Amino acid sequence: MIDKDGDFMVIGAVYCPKNKVRQITNYILELKKKYDISKFCELKWTKVSKSKEDFYNDLIKYFFIEDDLKFRAIVCDKRILNHELYKQTHDEWYHKMYYDMLKYIFNKPDSYNIYADMKDSYSYENFQNVLHYLRLNIVDENEQTIVKMQPIRSYESTILQLTDIIIGAMTYYYRKLDGNKSKLKLIDTIKEKSIYGIDRNTPYRKDKFNIFIWHPIK
Repeated sequence: MIDKDGDFMVIGAVYCPKNKVRQITNYILELKKKYDISKFCELKWTKVSKSKEDFYNDLIKYFFIEDDLKFRAIVCDKRILNHELYKQTHDEWYHKMYYDMLKYIFNKPDSYNIYADMKDSYSYENFQNVLHYLRLNIVDENEQTIVKMQPIRSYESTILQLTDIIIGAMTYYYRKLDGNKSKLKLIDTIKEKSIYGIDRNTPYRKDKFNIFIWHPIK
């Protein structure tokens, strides 16, 4: 999942054990029911408002109390980019950032399925390239650690929608926006619950809520 408009770009992932997906999804469905939100309603950062403030706040609190849910993000200041220097297109750089965001998540002998937010008609091909380099990085020659990397639409996955909300909150914070009090309240909840905050690097082995502030290699 990505939020790329403005000076800052944030790419992140929420992940959990495969056998917990149904339980987590069902909990969020029950939370929707509690707040009289349709089970078909797609959760998005852009939908955070006064009328749904309590729902989204409870959703974020659930993320932090559910031990099996984890989050990692990479934060990029696009004002310092120099694609010409590194002989790359913006799209190539973006997929390099996706690789950097994911590369510390994997642990052998566990296996992983990656579901990425579909960006455009080239998403499948581009993410297969990311997958190739991820497998090289962890020496996954038999393709048993990273089983697949598949782009999907966000409405297909409740966990992908949760990713959108957390990334949206981080991006709102980094852009220093302040026009929506309900969104600011949600950001305060994340800052309160995350041990290392959201404005500095997290030790990479601390995997509950992990933030990496990217800088180009000089």
